[in-house]
Amino acid sequence: NRGGAIFNAGGSPTIRNCVIRANRASWKGGGLANESSASPRILNCTFTRNVAGYYGGAISTDAGSARIENCTFWQNRAVTYDGGAVFDQNHSGSTFTNCTFYENSASATNGLGGAIRSKYYSRPTLLNCICRYNSAYYNVGEQLSGEFSSVDHCVVMGGWASGTNILNQD
Repeated sequence: NRGGAIFNAGGSPTIRNCVIRANRASWKGGGLANESSASPRILNCTFTRNVAGYYGGAISTDAGSARIENCTFWQNRAVTYDGGAVFDQNHSGSTFTNCTFYENSASATNGLGGAIRSKYYSRPTLLNCICRYNSAYYNVGEQLSGEFSSVDHCVVMGGWASGTNILNQD
């Protein structure tokens, strides 16, 4: 029910040059679930068409800190709640650098964060990322939801109020 392709409990693997596609988890992390202080490094990967029943269509991180670089998140979906592509919770601090989030969705009537949803004292960081055409049913057009440590030098369709050098269009 967690981590449709990969379940990482407390590990620090490097996952490189992978396509994680069309996986399903009934609860969270359609492609990858990180738990118990997990701190993976994910490089040059594509997460596409993964589905989570509740949280994090592509990735769910619970009390961990993933470092994700040069990855693409396309058409992932959280069916019942939050984080179309990514869901960070419980003091997680994931970092996304040079990533693209495109056409991901949190599709339920109370879904938040079409691209990323952070919750329960989690504060992810985005640097040089692109968030376009992600959707959250509860707030149509919402790309990001929750608190973030920083959102810097990013393109966020529709804007993001609390970052630096944010463009709301290409």
